[in-house]
Amino acid sequence: MEKSPGSGFTVPQLRVSKVRPAALLMHWLAVASLLLAPAVSQSWIRWLAVGALLVQGLGNLGIRTLFRRNMAALPRLDTPPDNGGLAPRPGVTFIIPARDEEECIEQAARSMLMQDYERVEFIAINDGSSDNTPGILDTLAREFPKLRVIHDPPVAPGWRGKANAIWTGAQHANPDHEWLFLTDADAVFEPDVLHAAVAIASRNKLDLLTGIVYLQNGSIWEELVMPAKWSGIVVSANPARLNDPASAPVGVGPFMLVRRSAYLDSGGHAAFPGREPEDTLLAAVIKAWGGKVGVAVVDRKVRVRIYNGYHAMRDAFVRKARIVAGDNSLVLQMRTAYTLLQEVLPMPVAVFAAVTLASSGWNASWAAILLAGAWAYGTYSIAAKEFRRVARMRRGLEWCHPVAGCIRARFMIEAWWQCLRRSPMHWRGRPVSVDANTPEP
Repeated sequence: MEKSPGSGFTVPQLRVSKVRPAALLMHWLAVASLLLAPAVSQSWIRWLAVGALLVQGLGNLGIRTLFRRNMAALPRLDTPPDNGGLAPRPGVTFIIPARDEEECIEQAARSMLMQDYERVEFIAINDGSSDNTPGILDTLAREFPKLRVIHDPPVAPGWRGKANAIWTGAQHANPDHEWLFLTDADAVFEPDVLHAAVAIASRNKLDLLTGIVYLQNGSIWEELVMPAKWSGIVVSANPARLNDPASAPVGVGPFMLVRRSAYLDSGGHAAFPGREPEDTLLAAVIKAWGGKVGVAVVDRKVRVRIYNGYHAMRDAFVRKARIVAGDNSLVLQMRTAYTLLQEVLPMPVAVFAAVTLASSGWNASWAAILLAGAWAYGTYSIAAKEFRRVARMRRGLEWCHPVAGCIRARFMIEAWWQCLRRSPMHWRGRPVSVDANTPEP
């Protein structure tokens, strides 16, 4: 059953990031205690700083525990698929929206087209590109008859380009195909991905399977900043609670295998045509409609480089921080304070305590700050070492997280400043607005 844009199930009112003033105050008091400890003589401030560092260290251990637990419990695509008892395999339509992707789309599309799967078609949607993306897609379509290209679909009022492109592709999909595979134009696939994904989704009777793909960072800036952010997807993907209505939805744009009937009957992207992030919102719509959702660990079976360098990463990070916060300055302040507590301040405070003890002799409060600061710094470094399981990060960078935290805090402050000024946002030449109903990641 096909629907026209704007019809179908509407996305429910989702949980938005909120901040209690008391919690915000406590976070900034903790930050202040760490900043003031080296500058004032009152020992009670130093003991307050010790408490803040000990609590943060416990939180870091909790992050590592959740990450390891979910990585072990979630299904993986690196195990040989058994076909899930499927004979024959159900049909799948790949949908690939593309806008100004000339640098990466040929490699990505070729990897998709080489899937070891019999009943599969590919639909690429050129979403108003201004570079050579259309020409590359047309050339590939002549080489691979199973690839169809749709150029410049009209964008109805209230729709965003990517959501409109995916919806357009879904309307042109083979109606006999049971599954839609929604991906990005920069994702590189191994040949057996589709076989394994369909087997997992069918075996678990899922309506949507999203995959935690491997983040192929290409610069040291990306390696410093992105692994911690990407690992948050794993931390939030508790397999025991994925279908709990109270849990936050999980959606990863490069890997969204969705049952065609569930997509159309729930409304798909037509349920939220002008909202972001569309991958998380699609997972929310399928779950609220009554579908069963799942998450898999993809490892290096699918690799994607989301941002090309520091400036692209900064622009996207700031934009997404505002979207997730709903342009709420208190939320952005809270996240800035947490970043300072978690990553930036423990190590320099511990170093200052060590220097003070060496130069001035024994002092219980300074000794406690040294131990608590080293504890907070070390526990996060140990947690960050785990993150390279889902993102490229050269060895040793996990110990450089104070630098990464400074970068993230700088991005958050810029987002906060833009929020106060109500600065407009854009993505690839198109305006982006903040929706107060945007869910937490």
